[in-house]
Amino acid sequence: MRRMSWVYVMALGAVVAAVQAQPAATGKLDPPVMQGTLFPGTGARYIVFESGVGSGDVCLYDRKTNSRVTLPGLNAPGLNQCPSISSDGRYIAFQSYREGGAGGMHVYLYDRSTSSLVSLPGLNSTCDDECPSISADGRYIAFVSHRAGGVGGWDVYLYDRNVGSLVSLPGLNSTGTDDYPSISADGRYIAFQALREGGVGRWDVYLYDRSVSSLVSLPGLNSSADDRYPSVSSDGRYITFASVRAGGTGGQDLYLYDRNTSSVVALPGLTRLAMTGIPPPGGGLGLSGSQPPAR
Repeated sequence: MRRMSWVYVMALGAVVAAVQAQPAATGKLDPPVMQGTLFPGTGARYIVFESGVGSGDVCLYDRKTNSRVTLPGLNAPGLNQCPSISSDGRYIAFQSYREGGAGGMHVYLYDRSTSSLVSLPGLNSTCDDECPSISADGRYIAFVSHRAGGVGGWDVYLYDRNVGSLVSLPGLNSTGTDDYPSISADGRYIAFQALREGGVGRWDVYLYDRSVSSLVSLPGLNSSADDRYPSVSSDGRYITFASVRAGGTGGQDLYLYDRNTSSVVALPGLTRLAMTGIPPPGGGLGLSGSQPPAR
């Protein structure tokens, strides 16, 4: 079910330009604006986000036209949350609590080319399935669930649309809580947060490499404080995350980790535009931060 908190929707220009030479954001997103994600591989044209309090809708903003894009057939009465968009802007994965579902919260996929939902056989369960993150080409959807048969309380799962079934992720999940996945463009890397034994702090950020079926070392990323809500860049090099570590500017700040240098990169001039909403699901270099939800 819905886990409310506050979230930054960022002015992305200075940060993304420094990282991947993307153009600065223009236009205005009217509040209340909830979590938003952006895929840098598209030149940052589209920003998908949730808007509204209580019964949110998924919205799409086109930076080329400086306007919102209509999404007929996507939203339904109830909760429509945690959107994640493919690199070409065609597919939008999101979670929703609506009539017709088999359980509580479910993951859905919307195809803008047909203005309709896409069937996802074998993805949802009779339990809550949440926080989808879609790969660049729309093939893979990473998400979390507390369905029966998992390793811990909440586990990360991966769905392959080409075969219509879940993909095994050996070595990813723990007996603790593994949450909020973000998948790289090609589906190789999955960043996520976890509350598990052996961490540096309480909540830590982890990265899983599907090519070797194991976690990737991230020296210098985690702290003794909570480090949460990761979003991995399209090539898997960068990870944005939120932290309440010492030395920050506010109660919870955004940080950028560079795997090539194994260091946290400074983010001068990071500007907050709006504050409210729910945690990000990831999907590209999403620059968002949020408070810990109730798990």
